[in-house]
Amino acid sequence: MKIVKSQQKRIFLIFLFVLITVTPMIIERQTSTAQAKIQWDDLSQGTITEQAILSLPSPWKEFFTDSSDFLFIHADGPDQYREHLKYYRMDLYNEEAPRHFDDHDTKELDGTIYNVSLPENAHLIDAQFTAEDIEFISINVSSTSKKYQKGVVEWAVLNFTRKVTDYMSLIANDPSNSTIWHFTIIHMGWLAHYVADATMPLHATVNYDGQLTGQGGIHSFIEYPLLDHETTGYLSDVNFTHKPAVYVDSPINQTLHSIETGLGNVSFILETDKILAPSGVRTKDTIKDMWAILGEMINARLDLAAINTANLWYTALVDSGLMTKLSEEDLASLNIDTTGFDNPWMPPIPPEDESSKTQVKKTPGFGLVLLNLVMLSILCFRKK
Repeated sequence: MKIVKSQQKRIFLIFLFVLITVTPMIIERQTSTAQAKIQWDDLSQGTITEQAILSLPSPWKEFFTDSSDFLFIHADGPDQYREHLKYYRMDLYNEEAPRHFDDHDTKELDGTIYNVSLPENAHLIDAQFTAEDIEFISINVSSTSKKYQKGVVEWAVLNFTRKVTDYMSLIANDPSNSTIWHFTIIHMGWLAHYVADATMPLHATVNYDGQLTGQGGIHSFIEYPLLDHETTGYLSDVNFTHKPAVYVDSPINQTLHSIETGLGNVSFILETDKILAPSGVRTKDTIKDMWAILGEMINARLDLAAINTANLWYTALVDSGLMTKLSEEDLASLNIDTTGFDNPWMPPIPPEDESSKTQVKKTPGFGLVLLNLVMLSILCFRKK
C-alpha cells in the first residue's frame, strides 16, 4: 500500500510540474492566435501587387515592371513584421495586428472616428512624419482601446498612401537617389498589402475564421488550398481586368467601400462552406466545388485589390508631383537596380522602454523547463 501511494504521489507530481510548465505556453499561443487575422496568402498578395502595376499609365507601368520582383517580396512585409513582433514585442504586435482588418459588423459609426464623412486631416492622424516614426504608422488612437482593436486597416491605408507620397516627393527633387527609390518601393509593397487586406471579406467580420459558427479553418482554407496551393489552387485562373488607375480623393472612403462590400460576401462564404462541408471536414472535392460557387466572387475581390492598389499608387504619383516631373526619357535614363537592394521585410524595431516592458509577454524558456525537470527528479527519486 505504501508503494502504491508513493507511485501515486510521483505521478501527481509529474502531472503538476508538466501543467505548470506547459500551461503558460498554451495560453500564450492561444492569445497570439486569437489576435491574429489571416490574410490573402503571400502568393496572392504578391500577385495582386504585380497585377496592380499593369493598371498604371505608361511609362510608369513599364518602369515599375522592372521592379516587380522587389514589390512582390515586400507585399508580404506587413505579415512578416507582425509575426516577428508576436514573438519579440507583443506591445508592438498589438499595434500592428489591427492594421490588417476592420471588424465592421461590430462597430457603431458614431460620427467621431469611423464615419466615412470624417475629414481626413482630423485629430486622429499625425500628418507630420519625423525621422523617428517614418517607418511606423501614426494613428493617434490608443492601441489598447476597443475601437482600435476592432481594426484600423482604413487608417493604415491612408497613412501608407501618405508615406509613399512623401517618398515620391523626395524623388522628384533627387530622381537618381537609389536609396529613396528603395524605400519608396518598399512602402508601395506595404501599401498594397493593407489595401488587399481590406478587400478580403473575412477581414470585415469578427467571425473571421468561422470560429463563431463552428466553421474554424475556413479562412485559411480559402487562402491556401483554394488559391495558392501549387497543385489545387485556382489563383492562376483569376482574371485581372487591369482597369486604368484613377485619382482617389479619399483613400479612407475607397477602403471603407472595400470593407463594406466585402462584409456583404461573408454570409455567402459561410453558407457555402456549411453546404459543402457540413461536418467541418474539407477535402479536395470541396476545393473544386467551392471554387465553382465562390470563384467569381473571389476573382472580383482580388481584381478589386489590384485596382485599388494602382489607384493609390497613381494618386501618390500625382500628389507628389512625380507624375509630371519625370518624362518617359527621364525614366528610361534612370539606372535604378533593385536587384542590388537589401530586402528587409520589416522596419527597425525600437528598443523597449519602461512602459512597453510590462506589456511584453514572455514565453517560458528552456531554463524554466530544465529547472522543473531537476526539481521533479529530486522529488521523485529521493530516498525514502
